[in-house]
Amino acid sequence: MIVHVVPMITVSTSGEMKSKAIQHSVIKLRELGVHPSILVCRTRDSIDEDLKNKLSMFTDIDADHIIEALDQKSIYQVPLAFQQQNLHLLIQKRLF
Repeated sequence: MIVHVVPMITVSTSGEMKSKAIQHSVIKLRELGVHPSILVCRTRDSIDEDLKNKLSMFTDIDADHIIEALDQKSIYQVPLAFQQQNLHLLIQKRLF
């Protein structure tokens, strides 16, 4: 199981999130024989379903396996945010 953590680039002038860099990083990993199971996107803003579906289509990773890692005020809130998105269940399902 491979969890690929990537930054979600946001254009400051338009607020648009760009996914092309993520698509290319997954392609490069696949060329090396590494196939990510889960994609964790570091971002300041929430990722909408359309963008998740687009990433899913171009990276061949299920949309429910694309997790947003929003900036948090405290490091202790990060695991709680992952739990709300059921990351622990995805990992458990994959391992057992």
